[in-house]
Amino acid sequence: MRPGEEFEIKCYEYLKHNYSVGRVSFCHEGGMDSTKSDIAVIKDGRIKFYIEVKDTVSQSGQFVLLPNEESSTFVFSRRNHSEPNEMTEIIIEYMNSNFDRFNNAGTAGEVLNIDSSIFSKWIIKHYKDKNVRYVISYKNGYVILPINKFARYFDINANYRIKKSGSSEPAMKDIDVVKQKVKLFYPTVNFKTQGKKLFAYVHDPIVQDRFILGKYTYYFSERGPNTFEIRRLSNTYNMNVIFSIQLKKSQDPTDLAVFEADL
Repeated sequence: MRPGEEFEIKCYEYLKHNYSVGRVSFCHEGGMDSTKSDIAVIKDGRIKFYIEVKDTVSQSGQFVLLPNEESSTFVFSRRNHSEPNEMTEIIIEYMNSNFDRFNNAGTAGEVLNIDSSIFSKWIIKHYKDKNVRYVISYKNGYVILPINKFARYFDINANYRIKKSGSSEPAMKDIDVVKQKVKLFYPTVNFKTQGKKLFAYVHDPIVQDRFILGKYTYYFSERGPNTFEIRRLSNTYNMNVIFSIQLKKSQDPTDLAVFEADL
């Protein structure tokens, strides 16, 4: 299990233990899939909103910009999971005015030296579009904050650099060979498919949480006790604007009260 997944599960267990009361329950959904929100808040059997998990130091959203060397401009990629907005345009305008510097950013990256309020507005809109109302983090104890107060709790920076794309479900044509590979490590494993997802139920200790098959790397993403989703890592590398955050503030009791009232 990767550190980010472990922290998500700890936050999920904390919320479930302290706030699963009456008609309210929680479901850990996102895992390391950045296209999905992390924890669903369920009331009366229906998803009411989501809570995003952010470690003390982590990333908080990204989007791909493609350089057009003929026009010396950057273009918002159609493959982004977010929609362009006013903050995106401000960032692109700034980068266009420094095209050569950002076009040669490489894996080391180049820092965006603009007002961080632009970054926080982008992050807030990005998560609101996914029905995220709150963020949970940790600083001398768990911290739960309304998404609108993101900038009060986090220092935010942005960098443009090459980054490998995320993960996806295994291709349907590869499901059988993926199962065979997993059985080499865990002979008693049981499988279940749900839509395009492949789940493995493993009762043995996890000693091999990723493997290479063909040109792809696959990994086990924990979804519950002895339950793992098998995910395929992408081989695609893109130039991304990446937002990095660091928690700077402990829990404000007023903000926690807002969360508790919303349940």
